[in-house]
Amino acid sequence: MKTGDTYNLIADNDIIPWLDDSEIKYKWNGALRNLSDMEPEDYATTIFNVNIISSITSTTKEENEIVLSVGTDATDNVFTIVASASKNVTSDITLTVNFAGKSYTVVIPNGEKSATMKTTEEVTPTTPSIDSANINPSTDDTYQYNVVIEGSTESYTAYYGPWLDYKKGTISTEEIVALDIVNVTSQEQEISFTIPKRNIPNPTEEEWKEFQYCLLLALPYNAYEGKHFIVKDTVFGMEAELQYQGTFALSGKDYALLASIAEGTEYTAKSNRDVVLSYNISSK
Repeated sequence: MKTGDTYNLIADNDIIPWLDDSEIKYKWNGALRNLSDMEPEDYATTIFNVNIISSITSTTKEENEIVLSVGTDATDNVFTIVASASKNVTSDITLTVNFAGKSYTVVIPNGEKSATMKTTEEVTPTTPSIDSANINPSTDDTYQYNVVIEGSTESYTAYYGPWLDYKKGTISTEEIVALDIVNVTSQEQEISFTIPKRNIPNPTEEEWKEFQYCLLLALPYNAYEGKHFIVKDTVFGMEAELQYQGTFALSGKDYALLASIAEGTEYTAKSNRDVVLSYNISSK
């Protein structure tokens, strides 16, 4: 580890940076340790309980994948939304799902692995897809819950939302999967980023950083690498400029984190209203 290098660390014990003789040291459990010239792979497997993946902090919690799919109810002849976890959940998991233009709530009770919600959509020869979803909570004392929207090979799950600009380099996988979720397909669909109204009318120079955002999009790395996506603003149809932030692993699959960085104040919180920024997203 060299002076000036930055690594995102998450640990069960406090890690306190210490500067001594122009070298970075770390105080851990009361012991001052010099990690100079030590490779991240080495110390990641010794005294620290960490996962380092590009510039994104990963979680050490066990993942519990929840798959959302569409079924049918033969009695009432309507579509259903099915939520299936890979392991029994250890909290009441609430999923808010957008399906066929309507919002439905599916709850997997604590200790269960699945839940089914009847919709009001009558069964048709063509099955509508689940458009988007969000989850609460996305993590508990036992698991990190990763939601996947089941679809065809031409679709994939992506996560999106606003994030404080100065914190974009330290976002964790737990925080990414807590963002809104969209099932990206070849059909354009709208996604919205809401920047909340600021609660301080006249922030100081230091306080301003708490109101300056970027827009995040996380999608499978192969979709990013193959450019199998397009994001355009709904007003002018201009393609969004998304900068690569790093790679992280989710349910054994590599994801890329992208960010739209403000050039001016377009992603800065206003004092009188929420700011809603709308885009169309599709695969290609």
